[in-house]
Amino acid sequence: MSVVPDSLRFGPTALPPFMPSTYCNPLTIPSYPRGKYTFAPYNRPEAWGWLQEAPRDFRELADPTVLWHEGRWYLFPSCGMAWVSEDFVTWTHHPIEPFDAGYAPTVAHYRGRFLMTASKAGLWEAPHPLGPWRHVGPIVTPSGAAPESWQDPMIFPDTDGRLYLYWGISAPGIFGAELDPERPERMLTEPRILFEFDSAHTWERAGDHNECTHRNFNEGAWMLKIGATYYLTYAGPGTEWKSYAMGCYRGDSPLGPFVYDESSPFCTKTDGLVQGPGHGCIVSGPGDTLWAFYTCRVCFEHVFERRIGMDRVRVREDGRLEVVVTETPQFAPGRGAAGEAGEAGEGPGWSP
Repeated sequence: MSVVPDSLRFGPTALPPFMPSTYCNPLTIPSYPRGKYTFAPYNRPEAWGWLQEAPRDFRELADPTVLWHEGRWYLFPSCGMAWVSEDFVTWTHHPIEPFDAGYAPTVAHYRGRFLMTASKAGLWEAPHPLGPWRHVGPIVTPSGAAPESWQDPMIFPDTDGRLYLYWGISAPGIFGAELDPERPERMLTEPRILFEFDSAHTWERAGDHNECTHRNFNEGAWMLKIGATYYLTYAGPGTEWKSYAMGCYRGDSPLGPFVYDESSPFCTKTDGLVQGPGHGCIVSGPGDTLWAFYTCRVCFEHVFERRIGMDRVRVREDGRLEVVVTETPQFAPGRGAAGEAGEAGEGPGWSP
């Protein structure tokens, strides 16, 4: 019996006769959900972060995890799940249960099944990215305790079959631990802090202009392995500032030690339509390409009013990551081939 939902049974006529060649940031995603803080009474303490004198509706998608599976991208962001793209331009909404597992969900394919967790949440598993999802239990340390600073998690299956977990927001730092492959809701190793906020890294300082030397929200850890090198990427200094960006540490082991990459932030933009390209992921795409999906700020009604963007990731000869954040049309993955100028992740030479 197939576990693929009926809504995702792509047949020979599933794609339109015209496949779009370009995308533009922020991404056009249908069914944007209401921001979580629109559900909190305005005069209550939990009604935090409003930027207008009276509360109004705003939309929110952020902190994207994207899964590359069987030639499709599956998007799992904060505030609602999930979206699917087969042409890498058009996204279709496929609501799953849980629809909103918590901020910053993470999904990974491991040993023939899919694992999912999120901030302040337990572990789910499923036979397909769109479910059905079954709750397994809470994430716990080897002693059975809840992990400290359990937010913004990322599940990383290594190429040797071992499984790792990364998480943390602000102080005391970004954590990592190895998971039990047989019971992935349990850690095999005690959590360790992999790195902390360093005020010497100017871009990590809070504020639109990084003016707050002792305040920071490093968050959104993501592990990427290229060859034998582990790239532990992260976002800072906070989602509400236009200085929000992505940097990384590099190491030879999934739990370190890690060395700060001086090219950080490798994904940054502080002006224009797309600002603050922070908390996100780096995933594979067609033709062995790499793509960064990231949060970008709107912050008109509320500090959590956000959208999602994506751009090509290139690895320089010295191993450093490079992302050019765009706000004009770009060739989509698998486009820009013969008959079209440029290549995926490059502009076609015209603007909207």
